[in-house]
Amino acid sequence: MGWLLNTENASVIWDAPKPVRIESQSADPRSVGQCPSVLDFDRHNFAINCPIDVHLRLNLTAGGMDITNVLADKSPIRADMLQRWIVFQPRHEWRHPQRPVLQMLTSYVFVWDDPVYISQYPPMQHYLGDARPGIQINGRFPIDVWPRALQWAFEWHDTTKDLILRRGEPLFYVRFEWPDPSAPVRVIPAKKTPELDSYGGCPT
Repeated sequence: MGWLLNTENASVIWDAPKPVRIESQSADPRSVGQCPSVLDFDRHNFAINCPIDVHLRLNLTAGGMDITNVLADKSPIRADMLQRWIVFQPRHEWRHPQRPVLQMLTSYVFVWDDPVYISQYPPMQHYLGDARPGIQINGRFPIDVWPRALQWAFEWHDTTKDLILRRGEPLFYVRFEWPDPSAPVRVIPAKKTPELDSYGGCPT
């Protein structure tokens, strides 16, 4: 499976996709860490890490909402860039009027010539400490016909709690589906080509 970043400067903050491996400290063959089904499930998941620290606070009102960047001057990204990078959808597009939806734009594009689907999941196998105050909105689509940049979408359920994301922690997982489910998955760097740009799925 090929992967690339759709902007030249993105490699400064975005890490390569990492296989999900939960190390076991038990060598007992009956251990959950030695279970073939568990190991097979893990090796098909890849983690996309959060590139920067983010700490947002939300005040939802009848007329709109106030968003506070709690890190302020300590934020690793300028306020204007943060507003372009993390985008809140208009209220009339939310699934629920009291649950704001935001999207974080990432630079990851996955490509493959044969029919294959990619799915996005929350980082369910990593313990992140502070629970995020809502749910990730997941998606699934065929990358052989729609090689587009991924987005992280989040539905903010408890607006009395802050949204805290930490650099280096998994932001979400990706998983691939193809005709042979037993085939091993390997993710390798791909090259952005004029043909891929002309296909329309990898905008800059």
